[in-house]
Amino acid sequence: MTKTTERSAAATVERLPLSAMVGAAGLAIPLIGGRWGSYIGISPLFLADALVISGASLTLMRPSSYPAMARFPRVYWLCWTATALFIVASMLQGYGDLVTRIRDLIPWFYLLLLPAVAQWAMVAGSRRILDYLTITLLAHAAWAIPAMLGVLPSIELPANVFGEALFGVRADVDVPLLAASVVLVFYRWGMRPATVLFLALAAGAATAQTSRAALVASVLAVVVFAFLRGHLRGAQGVVRVLAIVPMLALIVVVLLPRLSSSSDQFDSGALARAGVYGSAEASASGEGTANARFESWKILVDHYAEEGYPALGLGAGAEIVLETGAVRYLSGATDVRAPHNWWVHALVRTGYIGLLLWIALLVTGVRLRSGRWKGRDAGFDRAMGALLMISMCLTSTLGVVVEAPFGSHVLLVGAALFGLSAQYQRIPGKSSAMVDSPGRGGGEPHEPRRSAAEVSTWRAKRP
Repeated sequence: MTKTTERSAAATVERLPLSAMVGAAGLAIPLIGGRWGSYIGISPLFLADALVISGASLTLMRPSSYPAMARFPRVYWLCWTATALFIVASMLQGYGDLVTRIRDLIPWFYLLLLPAVAQWAMVAGSRRILDYLTITLLAHAAWAIPAMLGVLPSIELPANVFGEALFGVRADVDVPLLAASVVLVFYRWGMRPATVLFLALAAGAATAQTSRAALVASVLAVVVFAFLRGHLRGAQGVVRVLAIVPMLALIVVVLLPRLSSSSDQFDSGALARAGVYGSAEASASGEGTANARFESWKILVDHYAEEGYPALGLGAGAEIVLETGAVRYLSGATDVRAPHNWWVHALVRTGYIGLLLWIALLVTGVRLRSGRWKGRDAGFDRAMGALLMISMCLTSTLGVVVEAPFGSHVLLVGAALFGLSAQYQRIPGKSSAMVDSPGRGGGEPHEPRRSAAEVSTWRAKRP
């Protein structure tokens, strides 16, 4: 047995370390509750943030709790160090109060936690990950579907603790999570009447929302998942591709009115008055339309250019939307601070250095080119990680997701799952930790769990 194989086999333990359990609990909150779940706590530190940060700190202080450490390439650690220095520099040259500056730099800070999240997933193993996703995503679907269909009303709670209404829907994160739950149900239980019914309810709930970005991102992410799993190959793959066409057509039908609302000949208010899309006032003013978003982005980028393209942007804490006048295209509310496009937001607020560092840290963290994955189907962990990552990145192009805890946490889970699978791809053949055994609905991961005695023996032999 090679050293690499031995480390991979001993990575999964019978009992999870305390740090892994605390961190998993923190990441479960936004997976279950979406936006309203993420805001449980006392602002600006919410329960999910406190648990994830505490778990990461425990992981750093007690590395001996883990039989093997998640490995990252050297280029990742270079990006990690550069990002940490960037956060410090941005804090020092930022504007406004400390909490606002931290809030604007949260997306970079969350990515720094990726090694800890990957470590938790590594020690948990594929079977525990599958059970974890099943519990969290189905718990989310249990309230999200009836809430999206108007059956379950939102409940107002004390704002100083919860921040958001209980069962309040945020389509740009709840719809992608719903798509992930559909994929999970089909993976675990296959084509059964109950799963088909679940798909119908989830599809109806998703299309009842007004988020174009969420619909597009969810469908594309599911397509990528199917491609990675090898479901779109051969004759059956052609049939599946044809089955996707109606969903894409439905998205176009929902999306087209908003794209066309900039035309003088198109009465977007008529659709709104018919209850199809938004309010009549919003449609008449252009609020929420693609054209309005494009105008706001143009204003922000032009202002960034007039300032001489500063390397660190206009600064953390700066009111870039309000001060540039782009706010008039984004509902006009003075508390709007993000232009509903993560890439424009990162460029204007933190400059090209901040944007490039965020992308570099994410790409090197998931190790897109590593291992021997080419030429064979990806494991469920890797495919689900890709689904979560892609859906969050695409949704953030037309919404405020990555800038907020609920989207950043989901992105972090996806990046950890996708990147962690590269740990096993260097081993010739399929590792026992990533093999799918035939079973209900396409198989479940199989991996032997190691007892405490086996882990101790492994540690004694470790060089």
